[in-house]
Amino acid sequence: MIFFSEEYIVGMVMGSVIFWAVVPSQLRIPFIALTSTLSVGLIQPVFTGILIVLIAFVYFGTVQIQKGGKLAWVFSIILVIAATLLLGKYMLVYFAPIASAGGFEQNYIIPLGISYLTIKMIDFVISVKQGSIKQINFTSFLAYITFLPTFSAGPIERYAKFTEDAKQAFIVKRYFTGFQRIIIGFFKKVVLVDGILDSLLLGKVKPYIVAHAVWKDVPPEAAFAFIFLSLLYAYLDLSAYADIAIGLGQLYGFQTCENMDYPLSSQNISEFWKRWHISLSMWCRNNVYFPILGLTRSNTMGIYAAFVIMGLWHFVSIKFIIWGLWQATGIVIYSWWTKNIKKRLAKTLSVPPLAGKMMGISLTVTFAAFGYSFMMADSLDQAFQILRGALFLNRPLFDMVL
Repeated sequence: MIFFSEEYIVGMVMGSVIFWAVVPSQLRIPFIALTSTLSVGLIQPVFTGILIVLIAFVYFGTVQIQKGGKLAWVFSIILVIAATLLLGKYMLVYFAPIASAGGFEQNYIIPLGISYLTIKMIDFVISVKQGSIKQINFTSFLAYITFLPTFSAGPIERYAKFTEDAKQAFIVKRYFTGFQRIIIGFFKKVVLVDGILDSLLLGKVKPYIVAHAVWKDVPPEAAFAFIFLSLLYAYLDLSAYADIAIGLGQLYGFQTCENMDYPLSSQNISEFWKRWHISLSMWCRNNVYFPILGLTRSNTMGIYAAFVIMGLWHFVSIKFIIWGLWQATGIVIYSWWTKNIKKRLAKTLSVPPLAGKMMGISLTVTFAAFGYSFMMADSLDQAFQILRGALFLNRPLFDMVL
C-alpha cells in the first residue's frame, strides 16, 4: 500500500522532526491538516477534491446540529457519507479503465482508505448529535480525517481523543516506542505476510484450490490449509498496518487506540470480537448494535445488524454478508449456550481448566477461520467448494450420492 511504503515512512519520520523542532504548539493541528491534505492530494488528486468538499459539508452540517438542527440534518449527512462510501467502493470497477485510457495511475482516481474516512465522519456526526463533542473546529476536523498514519487502514480513533492528544508535549519514551511499533509492523507485513503467507496462501494453496474447485473435488487438507491460512493472513495483515499506524502516530504525540489484543488466544467467539479489529467492533457496537437493541429490544437482532453492517463496510457483496451472518450466528449460539447449557454441564462434567481453555481456543479459532475463508475466496461458489472439502463432502462417493 502506498501509504506504508519505505518512502512514506522516511517522509513521516522527517516530518516528525520538523513537527517537534520547528512548528509552534499552537500551529501543530494546522500543520497536520495542511501536510496530510497535500500528501493525499499528490497521490489522489481527484478524490482529494471530493474529500475536501465532503469534509466541508459534514462540518457545516454538524454546526447546524449543534445549533439545534433537526434530526433530518443527521440523516442527510450520514446519507451523503454513505453514498460517498458506495461510490468509492465501486470506483475501481467503473473508473479504472478511464484512468488507464487517460494514462493516469489508478491511485490518481481510486480512493484509498475510503472505508475508514467515512466511518470516522459518521462517528463524528453521531458524537456531535449525542453531545459528547462540545467544540468543533474545521481545521481540527480536517486534521482528524486526513491524519496520515490512520488515513488508509485505521485504527478508527475518536475525534475527542485525537484533539486531546494534539495538546500533548514531546515525550521521549513515546517517540522511540513508536519506532519499535513501526519495525514490528514492517516485519509482520514484509516478512510474514508478503514473504511467507503470500507464497503459501496465494502462491500455492489458492491456485491448487482454484484448479480443484472447477471439478468440485477440493481435498480436505487443501481446504483446511486455505481456511486457517486465510485467518492468519487477515490477522497479520491488519495487525501489521495497525502497528505501523500506531507507531507513526506516536512520532507525532498521538496515542492511537489499539486494534488487536491477541484475538487468536480467545476462548470464545464473543471474546474474539472484543479483541479483533477493536476500533471497528466498538464502532458497530455503539452505532449499530445499541440503537437496534433499543428499537427492537432484541439482542439477536442487534448482533445480526451489527455484523451485516460490518461485512458490508468491507465490501457490498454476498460473500461479506455471509461472513457477517456467520460471525453473528456464532455469537448468538455462544450466548444461548452460556445461558442454557454451560452452567448445567459444568455441574455434571468436570473438565481440567487447561483442557477447557485449549478446547475453547481451538473451537473459536476454527469458527472464525471458516468465516474468513469466505472473504479470501474468489467467488461464493469457490467458498462453498472449500467448505465442502473441509466437511469431507468433495470425495467422489459423496458427489455420486449428493
